[in-house]
Amino acid sequence: MTEKISKKNSDKIERDKKFLMAAGTVFFLTLIFLLWGFNLKSDFDVSIVNDSQTEREIDELMSSLLNTVDDTKEEVKDFKVFASSTLSTEKALDDTVSSQEPETRTITTSHFLQELKERLEENIND
Repeated sequence: MTEKISKKNSDKIERDKKFLMAAGTVFFLTLIFLLWGFNLKSDFDVSIVNDSQTEREIDELMSSLLNTVDDTKEEVKDFKVFASSTLSTEKALDDTVSSQEPETRTITTSHFLQELKERLEENIND
């Protein structure tokens, strides 16, 4: 009879051991998955914050670039106006110079270059 009791007792102990092993395994697997999920969620949160900071930086860079492009367009327009007035003055000067003597041409060209230099300095200062 003691043999039956000890066999039943050992079977019960074995079942308890298997149950505890299965329960421990399930507990630790659940714990691992919960920690992994929490870590994944916090990684996504950090990624989202970094993305919005990056978007703000990109927006600032694009705004700066557009301002620079607008400024450059204005400078090109100013240069076009200056160049067209210079070209018309140069054409008138060429017509005048071609009818003058060589000595007078040199003086007129020097005078023209001086005027051109002054205009450039005025445009740079503006």
